[in-house]
Amino acid sequence: SRDILAFSFTTIDIDEVQKKLRKFNPGEGPLRIAGGPHPGADPEGCLAMGFDAVFAGEAEHTLPEFLRLWVQSPQRETVQPLWVPENPCDLDASPHADAQTPEFPFLEISRGCAHQCAFCQVPRLFGRRVRFRSPAVAAAGVAHAVAAGHRRIRCLTSDAFFYGGGPQDRVARALRELVSACRNAGAAYLMLGSFPSEVRPDRVTPDLLRI
Repeated sequence: SRDILAFSFTTIDIDEVQKKLRKFNPGEGPLRIAGGPHPGADPEGCLAMGFDAVFAGEAEHTLPEFLRLWVQSPQRETVQPLWVPENPCDLDASPHADAQTPEFPFLEISRGCAHQCAFCQVPRLFGRRVRFRSPAVAAAGVAHAVAAGHRRIRCLTSDAFFYGGGPQDRVARALRELVSACRNAGAAYLMLGSFPSEVRPDRVTPDLLRI
């Protein structure tokens, strides 16, 4: 059976990725799969680079399905080259972390963006309809992180001052609930409104800044 070598990379990493791929002859070595910002923008180009399979966009559903088929395949030689999700991931279906993993990523409170800034890949990867992780589900992930000794929590969102969606008074209520829930879950410091939780300057108000 072949091992699997997985890459997640941006465009600025492409030269280093190509160097690593050149170490293997076509059809030999580990199965090489790719996802992330650059593969999401140019999946066909990544297949031409030498990857056996490329995951464009979200991979919460496509990657487990690929692994299931790969494990069940007797030969483990032929794979579907391009994987694109049929439906967007339900961000509120589960916390960002659980008790079964030792790794605690940034607390992703939203995914997608309605804007199409030329420098940004978010709308292409995740769509223009913004999805949110509710305060209760966000706090559940924070509780797991705190139990493992992580009390400084960094939020991840394309627009922190659009959390919950809608007009600014609705956003203000949603942000208050989020901050309160995360602090009650044990977060000693919540990084919200600075990288990696961006803020669009046209959404800044005194009320949101106070929160």
